[in-house]
Parts: sequence; structure tokens; C-alpha cells
Amino acid sequence: MMEFIKRIPPRAEFCFVLLVGFGDFLLANAHAVLRPSVAQSTYTNAGILGLVQYELLVACILAPLLYLRGWRLSQIAAPFTRSDIVATIGLIVAIYAADLLILQVAEGIDPTMRAETERSFVLGNLLPGSAVMASVVNPFFEEMLLCGYIVTALKERRGLWFAVNASVALRLAIHLYQGTMGVLIVPFGLLLTYWYARTNRLWPVIVAHAVFDLVALWPYVGNG
Repeated sequence: MMEFIKRIPPRAEFCFVLLVGFGDFLLANAHAVLRPSVAQSTYTNAGILGLVQYELLVACILAPLLYLRGWRLSQIAAPFTRSDIVATIGLIVAIYAADLLILQVAEGIDPTMRAETERSFVLGNLLPGSAVMASVVNPFFEEMLLCGYIVTALKERRGLWFAVNASVALRLAIHLYQGTMGVLIVPFGLLLTYWYARTNRLWPVIVAHAVFDLVALWPYVGNG
């Protein structure tokens, strides 16, 4: 069995990782785009628990496979250093600045754009544990695959910009359910992915993503 796994062609490995890691998300987003009137938010306590369980299950499937295929954490993420704290702050500031700029331009084109982007996808009240759990597990899961795996796998074969654009395109595809607000995924993804592709430092990307998720979810903890 181990020999069979080691002999899997790189392209087949890549397709398998994408299918297992994001196939369910892509199908759900296609459904949300085609039938938006029946699309349901996943940001409930039950929805977050289901998302976390799903991502942990996928991680348990993919991690041993990729390990047997020769992938190591050191290959996709340089060790954490104190300089990563500064890098994390820089990424957060840059993303917020880019989002504000895009919203200003969008409002000039369509005055209703800001209201659309601020529409909540949270249903009901969130428990503190749900918000924290989502803000830890989801960023780790997404960035390990979207940046760590996809960029590393594509950069050497197809070049830095191909890898960055492919990763950002997939990131956008799995967030299409957010509708107009999804436009903010583009600068978010570009900044995080390009910075990772140039530095190979993944931890600031994960932490910055976690901060954005927690800031977005925390106002709905125990409200109403």
C-alpha cells in the first residue's frame, strides 16, 4: 500500500487533495450561486461545529497521505520567529487598507455596495467557544492547503504568479456564497498568498486570517 501511494503521479496527488479538501465546499457554493434564495448560512453554533469536524476529518485523511508522499511541515512553513509578529501586524494593516480602498471605489460605483458587504451571514447567537474554534481551525485548514500546499506544489512547476493566481481563484470559488462581500476575498487572498509565495513564512498568514475571522465573528457572540 505504501509503495502504491509513493508511486501516485504528482498531478493525481494534486487533484485528489483538491477534491478531498475543497470538493464539498465547491459543490455547496455552486448550489448557493445557482439557487441563492435557498442558500443557508453556515455561521451558527451547529454549522461551525460541523465545519470544524469536517475540516479535522479531512486533515486526518490528507496529512498521513501527504507525509507518505514526502511532504513535511518544514517544506511549506519556515519555523516561527519573532519577526513573524511584525509580519502578521503588517499583513493585517495592509489587508484592512486594501479592503477600505476597494469599498470606497465600489461605493462610488454603487452606493448600496457597502450595505451588501456588511450583510451578516451569522444566524442567531454564537457561543464564545464556537467563535474561537472557527477562528483557529478554519484559518489553519485553509492556509495549510491554499497557501502551504497549492502554492508550493505549483510554484516550482508553473511559476510564482501562476501559483498565486490559482490559489486566489480557488479561495474565491469556495467563498462565493458570500455574494457581494466575496469581492473582499480577492485583496485578502492576493496579499496573503503573494507574501507567502515570496517568503515561505506561513504562520503570519494563518494568524492574520485567524484575527480577521475572530473580529468578524466576535460581535455576534451572546448578542440578542
